[in-house]
Order: sequence, then structure tokens, then C-alpha cells
Amino acid sequence: MPTWNQQNTLRQAIDSVLSQTCQDFELIIVDDHSGQETRDILASYLDPRIRKFRFTENTGTTVATNHGLAQAKGEWAVYFCSDDLLLPSHLETMLSLAHSHEASCVLCAFDGVDMEGKRTKVQTWGGRKAALVPAWPRAWHPDLLAHGQKYSVLGMLIKTALWREMGGFDPAYPRNADWKLLLQLAQRGEKVHWTPRPLTLYREAHQKSNRRRISGRHPAEPETERLLAEWV
Repeated sequence: MPTWNQQNTLRQAIDSVLSQTCQDFELIIVDDHSGQETRDILASYLDPRIRKFRFTENTGTTVATNHGLAQAKGEWAVYFCSDDLLLPSHLETMLSLAHSHEASCVLCAFDGVDMEGKRTKVQTWGGRKAALVPAWPRAWHPDLLAHGQKYSVLGMLIKTALWREMGGFDPAYPRNADWKLLLQLAQRGEKVHWTPRPLTLYREAHQKSNRRRISGRHPAEPETERLLAEWV
């Protein structure tokens, strides 16, 4: 879990992991040079399953995520941000799907949640309201990736060794690293399972300067064009 000055949501995100029905996990938190308030929150958690790392300068979500991936000890890794939430059955359900479908990666849908913790279907990007929850595909169709980021990596479950082999998230694509990862999985012919069942909660965008997340839905035309030219 990468985090950067998200003290308003960090505790809820951590607690959503600690509340999982599957309790066999380690939670790796990479503090991307946050302020004192975030550091105080992290210091208040003494659960030995929580491993904390702190950067001495801000590096961005992709680098922070990759650092956490490098520290992971488990067979499987899950990606999500410190302003989002895992629903209680997330780990148990995703692992069950991975085993039953013999998949090396499992992706799931999300529902929206606002800053008060209420479910929502609307979010705000740059002052403009847009539909938060898209019309999710019913199954994994790699060909759809040529037409944009059609699947969410929020809450993604993936073989740790596989993600490392692919190099983690590519810092060269800070806004489209998730889309590139899915394109890599498709190109390799990896067995990916998608469930349209929402198992995560995506936080409504807030304090844009604090929200350094990876997103193919943010406008980034030159980067998007470069990705399409190289991978599609």
C-alpha cells in the first residue's frame, strides 16, 4: 500500500485489511515521504503483520508500489491505495477464484465511497462530475484493452513472482501503469480471471494534489498515445 499525506483515509484503509475474513497476510505500507500526521497514524499500528517503509523523498505511486512489491514475502500480492478500501471478504474470495480458475491474476470490480464512507456512484474529476462505476465487462476479454482501460487493478490479486518478473508498475507511464500491466499480462497469455463482483471501494477523488494514484482514466494524451503505439 503506497501512501502520501492521505491521513484522512489511511486509518480506514489499514483497518479494512485488518478486518479481512482471511487473516493470513502481511500488509506492506510504503510512506512516500508524508508529513508528521501520516507518520503518527502509522506509528500507532503495532500489529506485527504490518511492515512499514518510509522514503526520504517523494517518488510517486509507481516507485512506492514497486518498493513494496520487492519486500513481499507471500506467494500472492494485492494492490490498492491508502484512500481506498477492501471489503471484508476480498482476500478470501479472490484467493478462491484464483485457485478455482487456475489464474495467475484475478481482477475485481469496485463500488464508490465518499469521504464519509457512504456508497456512491458519482465522483468528481477536476471539478466535473462523472459516472464512477463503469459498465463492467462480464468476463476477461484482452482485446478490449486496445480500446482503453476497461478493467480495474484496484484490489488486484497477482502472483508475486509474476509481477516482479514483469517489472512491477512502469514509472515511465505514471498515469497508465495499470493499463500497461494488463497489456503485458495479455501479451504473455497469462490466465487472468475477472469478476464483476465489487470487492473493493474506490474513494471519491478529493484534494487532487494528494491523490497521486495510477489511473488510465485521468487525461494524459501524450502518454496514452505512446502506450497505444508501443503495445497495441
